[in-house]
Amino acid sequence: MGGAVYRDSLSAWQGLCEVGGLELDGRDEDLTIQLKNQIDPDSSNLEDVLETTSTDVFLQALFQVIQPFALMFRDVLNFFENAKAREGQAQWKVSIDGEFVDLRHFEEFLEHWKSIECEFEVPAIDQDNAFMFYEVLRESGSLNYLHKSNSRGGSITTGLDDVDAWLAEFGEGRYAPFPDSLHPDRLGPGLDDTARIAITALSVIRSRGLGRKEMLDEHRARSFRSDKRDALHPWSIAQNETDYWLRSTVQCLATLLGRSKEERNAYGAKMMSAYAKFPRRRRCADVSVIVLERLLSLPVWKRRNELYGVWVATEIVRALDDHTITINHANGELKFGFRKARIADVETARPRVSLFSERRTSLVNPIGKGRVSSVQPDFGIWTRGSQPDDCVMIVEVKHYKRRSRRNFRDALIDYARAHPKAVVILVNYGPVGAAFTDLPSTVSDRCKMIGYLNPGDRLAQDSFREAVRTCVGTPTIETFHRDCIALAEVVVVDSSQSMSEILHSDWFKGFIDELENSNSRFAFVDNKVREVGTHDTLKHWLSKHELGTSTSLSSPVAKLLADYEHIVIITDQDGRNSLENLNATISEIKVDNELGIRILHISKPGSHKEALC
Repeated sequence: MGGAVYRDSLSAWQGLCEVGGLELDGRDEDLTIQLKNQIDPDSSNLEDVLETTSTDVFLQALFQVIQPFALMFRDVLNFFENAKAREGQAQWKVSIDGEFVDLRHFEEFLEHWKSIECEFEVPAIDQDNAFMFYEVLRESGSLNYLHKSNSRGGSITTGLDDVDAWLAEFGEGRYAPFPDSLHPDRLGPGLDDTARIAITALSVIRSRGLGRKEMLDEHRARSFRSDKRDALHPWSIAQNETDYWLRSTVQCLATLLGRSKEERNAYGAKMMSAYAKFPRRRRCADVSVIVLERLLSLPVWKRRNELYGVWVATEIVRALDDHTITINHANGELKFGFRKARIADVETARPRVSLFSERRTSLVNPIGKGRVSSVQPDFGIWTRGSQPDDCVMIVEVKHYKRRSRRNFRDALIDYARAHPKAVVILVNYGPVGAAFTDLPSTVSDRCKMIGYLNPGDRLAQDSFREAVRTCVGTPTIETFHRDCIALAEVVVVDSSQSMSEILHSDWFKGFIDELENSNSRFAFVDNKVREVGTHDTLKHWLSKHELGTSTSLSSPVAKLLADYEHIVIITDQDGRNSLENLNATISEIKVDNELGIRILHISKPGSHKEALC
């Protein structure tokens, strides 16, 4: 290190590999491939590319390749901050197999990252959304006249000299610098991002020194291959240009520039909403070898492969951002490693679930290499509470440069067999290839692979989050007053036949879970007091008894009021009606539900707890 002066791109790359501890024949081979593709995806190897590439182009390409790791480190840091990791803990840290990475290490990397001068940020759109801007405008009907002019060879006059000159150059098969009159600062929010996308795509084309014909000839020779995940990949840009992508964008922006401010703002608002769902990619103006040396020598970079698994855990939690979640730690230490650890509890799931890392499960005759009599996946989501623990989701994390058929397939089969109720998802930083068609029928419908799961790939992130949300479910709105019920001397459950749907619902299971640590007594009644007992009674009573045939709660509730002055009863409308003549003070706790649940606070007349609820 020390800011060595490199004579060319190849020597700079070799020096940075040494500083960053890159394993080019191992875990970092994918980084080499990505770097080559950023500069020239049609070349056979990176060394040949670097021999003819300027140092500036190489450094900017490397900046783009390591960008997902910077976003990853930012996400992990945000995870701790959102979990209020700063409160009460001076030194929160991540423990990976017993070795610590402090939050300040993430902050240090991000400070260096932000010190790199950034020209602008651009939405990292995928190929399916490359023409999103044009489609939004076309749906309005105000740009229909462009269809005819945009047929092969067509052009229009915009009234802006530099735009018309750019369009004329395009008509001759050349890509001129982006027109200054369409600079993002002149267009307003939303439209400015569209201009930035066009500028970035144009810079990719111009950096290769190709005209339109040469670019499309190359594209035809590669059988029109493109990268569906990245609209700004050189191959994707070439594919989009078969439909005159950049010309359409320039024409549309120039047309909007001539419209009223109100109309531009309206379109801009639509585009802001559309772009908001995409990660953002920094486009740097200048990056030096010295800054990259510093970045690649920092502790979090050295542990980037292990921290990928930590990031996946934060993505699981982030997928459930509308749930109430408790992050578990031991004196500020969040443990990841080869031992079982309960990472987080999802309080508003029904049934309640917890996220575990490295939870071992027995398995007879596993087929995966290194497994003997059990499996130990990276992450699992397990139910907890009133029922025996069940695993509802397994997430196995890989950081492979390419698909490993045997490794991936064996992992899916073993984990699915060991967890017969779980959806099993294998995620990889790189590709996973096509879905397996030869998985056993007993597990095939529960197994899924997601490739390119990293902060720069929206499609993979969306797919992963949707899978997590589907397994856990939507948050259960708290439908009863915790404080009131927790203070009840007796919680009474109407056990008559009309309550059957309620008593077998997810709501009631959640109700049982919520009272797990309650000191209250619990009673079951219909036309008499059936039983009074502890929380354990509440958990198991329904599995041992039939529901009553009639609802007449007044007499048994009056009997309970002789011994207790403050009770809460879970009933339905029939039960509420049967209490009309009860000599007691009745107030109702509001419940928003479709089951007809009624929660009543009942107290003796004159009780000091009469107004508690």
